[in-house]
Amino acid sequence: MSKPLLIILLLLSAFPICGQTLDDSKLEHQSVLVPIDNVQDMFDKGYRYHKGIRCPKDHVKAARCYRQAAEQGNWLAQLFLGELYYNGEGVKQDFNQAFHWFFKSAQQGHPIAQYYVGCCYFNGEGVKKNRKKAIDWWQKSNTSEAKDSLAKYQPTTKKVF
Repeated sequence: MSKPLLIILLLLSAFPICGQTLDDSKLEHQSVLVPIDNVQDMFDKGYRYHKGIRCPKDHVKAARCYRQAAEQGNWLAQLFLGELYYNGEGVKQDFNQAFHWFFKSAQQGHPIAQYYVGCCYFNGEGVKKNRKKAIDWWQKSNTSEAKDSLAKYQPTTKKVF
């Protein structure tokens, strides 16, 4: 075997293809938890399914993988699982579940999740409408989207000279 071909094969073997990192049969039951050292692997697998990286897009499998990682505290899996529920991709659209997962991620300090929590409060999606809480979460977020929302919806105070 030629040296360049051997190097290419070694490099390709270092990057798992979808379905090779973890046994898919473990994903059939959403309540089964993966060992804690595999949480990042489960998130990575879900992300590949979600975005169609080196495998066909499959939002159902992505949601299963994200749930596994999200239940063990992976803040990014919580965020993406919330997005899938919000948009009804791979799961039935459920604003309550979307808010639940956005909130879990936001509690860990993720600014985009904090922005989404603010949006849910503002629109009353998955939670009772509460403009004050929306503004509070947008202020915590400090993202450009949150700043735009604050500029548009936060009450302004007029300075009197």
